Amino acid sequence: MIITPHPHNLSLNVISETGIAGLIGFVWVSIVGLKNSISKAFSSTGFNRHMGAALAAAFTGVFIQGIFDNVFYNYRLVLVFLMFVAFSFAFAIIKV
Repeated sequence: MIITPHPHNLSLNVISETGIAGLIGFVWVSIVGLKNSISKAFSSTGFNRHMGAALAAAFTGVFIQGIFDNVFYNYRLVLVFLMFVAFSFAFAIIKV
């Protein structure tokens, strides 16, 4: 029998470490970040459009990987995810 030190699901890990409030916060930040990225990908032109599409793809990749493994087990991946969130919020403010 193999015993793992963490759950192999992102949402289970977030709820086990932070509780219901942490899961609600994580889901809210994730949905708003993904919404900002998708809206920027469809409503902008040039660099902002490409950056919105890339951020939407990055969010989608993290969520799909999170179904099967805990993406946040490595602290560097947490920082990369937080950079995705920060970029999506920053690009939502840009009016180009």
